[in-house]
Amino acid sequence: MFVPYFSLNYMDYIIFRAINNLAGMSPFLDSVGIFLAEMAIFVMILLVALIKGKGHRLRMILESALASGFALFTNAMIGFLAFRYRPFIAHEQVHLLIEKSGLDKSFPSDHTTVAFALATVVFLHNRKWGIVSYIIALLIGISRIYVGVHYPTDVVGGMIVGIFSGMLVYFVGRRLIAH
Repeated sequence: MFVPYFSLNYMDYIIFRAINNLAGMSPFLDSVGIFLAEMAIFVMILLVALIKGKGHRLRMILESALASGFALFTNAMIGFLAFRYRPFIAHEQVHLLIEKSGLDKSFPSDHTTVAFALATVVFLHNRKWGIVSYIIALLIGISRIYVGVHYPTDVVGGMIVGIFSGMLVYFVGRRLIAH
């Protein structure tokens, strides 16, 4: 089957292969990739609980929880409307480093979405820790490609939903408190 080079799906797959083909080459990188893909989200949650931002820490924790919940709900709706199989289901020769069910959706990446929702709320409360959080969130997204469970557009979609959700909850909360 001919796939034009300008096709988004084709470019998505080419970038996926470039990142995922690195898996299996280094036990150290594989360990880091697996940690980032599965556990780094808990590091971000711990950061939210421990750092001090503008105003009350409890407010940032509540906004983070609401933004994450809204983001996951949004992802569920998008996944329902635009279901996409995960790379290891759709393609042979994927280096799958973590066990996943093929029954759930690939687009957008839930891990990336929550990571960026958390990072956005943290950034809006504390710029320094927000930058650190965005770096961790980006590493989480890349690691999801590396371990073979998401395409790059799944990660980009998760970034967009996460940032939007974090901003929405933060600014709506500010507006409600002001009135």
